[in-house]
Amino acid sequence: MKKVIVGLVCIIAVCSVYSGIPSEPKPREEKLAVQVVKVEHPKKIDLTSGYGLDPEAMFEDGSNTLTQYPTLYAAVGTTVTNDQTTSVAFPEDFDIIDGKAIPKEKIQKLGLSIVAELSRVENDVVDMKLSFSKKELKGYDEIAVKGGIQVKIPYFNVRNINTDVSIVLGDWIVLGGAEEFDSKKEMTTCYLLRVKNPERGQ
Repeated sequence: MKKVIVGLVCIIAVCSVYSGIPSEPKPREEKLAVQVVKVEHPKKIDLTSGYGLDPEAMFEDGSNTLTQYPTLYAAVGTTVTNDQTTSVAFPEDFDIIDGKAIPKEKIQKLGLSIVAELSRVENDVVDMKLSFSKKELKGYDEIAVKGGIQVKIPYFNVRNINTDVSIVLGDWIVLGGAEEFDSKKEMTTCYLLRVKNPERGQ
């Protein structure tokens, strides 16, 4: 689905899981292509190390799982949004009525959202404002409320990035602060970003 409202482009689509180098974007009406790839490494690593600063090494490492999100296309001066979120109701509080816990629910948006605002391109460097957020349900805590009644309250894993980025066209960068370490198993997840001009091959 593609919807255009006053310079805002919103695309909702499925992502693809694969191994190897991400696919190249196709030329589209003088627009730049914004690509985001999730890399899941089977071990816990320090992303400030040489490995974490080399996107090509991440792509070529056969032990990694890569997830490529839909390519977003936008002209300079517009905003693109990749919304992979789903709205789900969760209990936030409880009323105790006749000895029973009645949940008060609140809508939570789970999933990934990426918003990129392309402000200008000069000397093959694109300036953009990036908003990256990811929210996942991690589990439930059991607590006692009034009358000693046991209830379950959800807790979430939230990652947010709001930053201004200057990036050379065609170069991949690791999104700072987006790395995730899974406490249940040895695994590191990070996100890579690239902006390309498909018509010029850069």
